[in-house]
Amino acid sequence: MEAVQCAVQSNDFFNELLSLAFNEEDEPYSHRAGWSMVYLSQRHPNLIRPHMRSIATRLPKLKGHSQIASFLRIFDEVKYDHGNFGDVLDYCIHTIRMPVKREYLKVISLNIMLTFGKVYPELIPELIQNIEEAQPTFEMQGLKKKTKSVLKDLNRLLPKQTKI
Repeated sequence: MEAVQCAVQSNDFFNELLSLAFNEEDEPYSHRAGWSMVYLSQRHPNLIRPHMRSIATRLPKLKGHSQIASFLRIFDEVKYDHGNFGDVLDYCIHTIRMPVKREYLKVISLNIMLTFGKVYPELIPELIQNIEEAQPTFEMQGLKKKTKSVLKDLNRLLPKQTKI
């Protein structure tokens, strides 16, 4: 990806690409910029980490499902200090509980929730409860399968005395 190479070489280009990824007025370019940011986060996570707080802050304001998916995927892909990103977990819980046009946003959110459960086992009962309450509204077969897998993994991670 040429855009990623340019972003690696130029801080100005990186900032322009990130700005374009947030721009909901400029479809389909904003979608492509979002995909570039995901690709960049996979290949050069150190470039994206300093911007993750900004991404987390702007995430709830986004309306485009492609942009939301791209930025959620960054939180699913990149290692970061989860303690500073409770708002991302809240956003994921909100995403699985609310109707969305594209259910794949819920799949990505479940991945992020599972990661939070691994980092903070004390959150697992609350995560399980939220997933189980949202589960009956899931329509896509792949989402149902993913949900079953995440619940199984979360239950495995629970300390023995708190099994649900």
